[in-house]
Amino acid sequence: AEVRKAAVHALAALNDVQQIESLVWFLDDTNDDVREAATVAIANLWQDEMPQKITQLILNREKMLLDDAVERVRQAELAILGRIGDDIAIRSLTRALVDRSPAIQQTARHALLTLGKSAVPALLNASQGGNRELRAQALIVLRGIEGKRYNDELLHLALETLDEIYTNYGKIAALDHCLAYPSFGVLRAHYVEENHALLREVFDVLSARHDAETIGTLVETLGSENNRTRINAVEALESLTTPELAQLVGNLYEPTSTPQSLVEANQERSGMQAPSLESLLKALATGSDHWLRAVSVMALGELGADYKAVRQLFTMTEETIPTDSPNLNSCQQQISPQFLVVTVRSALASSNLDVQRTARAAVRMILAQSVFDATTEEDNTMLSIIERMIFLKRVPFFQSLPVEQLKAVATICEEKSYKAGETIFREGDAGGTLFVVVSGQVDVGLMNEER
Repeated sequence: AEVRKAAVHALAALNDVQQIESLVWFLDDTNDDVREAATVAIANLWQDEMPQKITQLILNREKMLLDDAVERVRQAELAILGRIGDDIAIRSLTRALVDRSPAIQQTARHALLTLGKSAVPALLNASQGGNRELRAQALIVLRGIEGKRYNDELLHLALETLDEIYTNYGKIAALDHCLAYPSFGVLRAHYVEENHALLREVFDVLSARHDAETIGTLVETLGSENNRTRINAVEALESLTTPELAQLVGNLYEPTSTPQSLVEANQERSGMQAPSLESLLKALATGSDHWLRAVSVMALGELGADYKAVRQLFTMTEETIPTDSPNLNSCQQQISPQFLVVTVRSALASSNLDVQRTARAAVRMILAQSVFDATTEEDNTMLSIIERMIFLKRVPFFQSLPVEQLKAVATICEEKSYKAGETIFREGDAGGTLFVVVSGQVDVGLMNEER
């Protein structure tokens, strides 16, 4: 990799546009540093009037580059696309408005604003699509290009986003009764974090419609501990938008607000009610988001762990299922055993590997099996991503991590099993490894010189 990287630097040092043809082949390199060096070099060499042959070489790789895990590769690619400025480049820049990196989003936004009117058709198309986040970002750029023409659409989108926030609070209200089960806590954290992102999106939209500094000041005053200050902020927001929007935002900042009270406050306006626990888990377990599906299946496994009727349905050890279950807690009482079993069995047949693993973990919990009982010859992974997240969440070091970051950490964890009496770590061994004990007992002590 060092040799290839040196070759890239040597080609770039020639400061010759014709060397781009040679540099392009390094964009396919498996090494992150080599790809980054090549992309940055091409961006630095790029000129406004490039031969079509060279331009096409870049456009042929635009999707691969914009999906690259290295942010600087994506950043340099956007700089090149902004210089190309044709329809393909503009569509790619528009897609980058919802990149996972705020810096990439900002670069794409700046490039589209610079392109101006030529970017309008692609932005209009994006503003009418089904991706709400992309619609918002496209409208913000359109507002920057064409002025107040899109103010009504921005206001409508802000209200639509607030509706989604309140819908999420309905889901949180349904989950709040079951937080003794770890998976429910993961689901709750997911919706809380999503609501924070959605509220930022509301203010981004309003900042595009009004003066960004004014909206920023309102956000600060809405978070004040002083009741009068908050009321003034809501009134100021009402003067800029509508009474409906101002009230919806104001409710979110009331210190006494709870998920249930927010649902009730919005019920007369929208008719929305908090979903039942079973309907929520059913929607998640049959949805298109594989991660949410996996978490909901794990939640069902936790509910079924000491649910006699569920275990009997799985093992069919009795012909009839008892209808009287006096020992069920309030969460289990909201879930029918038939629904739980059918949903977990369906997940076992999922085409998504982590949903399968989570379903096996759920069955293991229901049947009171050990971690080792649920592995298969085809897949010897012992823990699903969700289980790893739950175990990591118990470690103080990871407790404050957002769900997305915790998920990323969980995907890179390594599993290892030890025999009884085996030494895991000795004094003097290389550090830098954090052990999280999943099953069994670990003794920690000092060995004397004789032993």
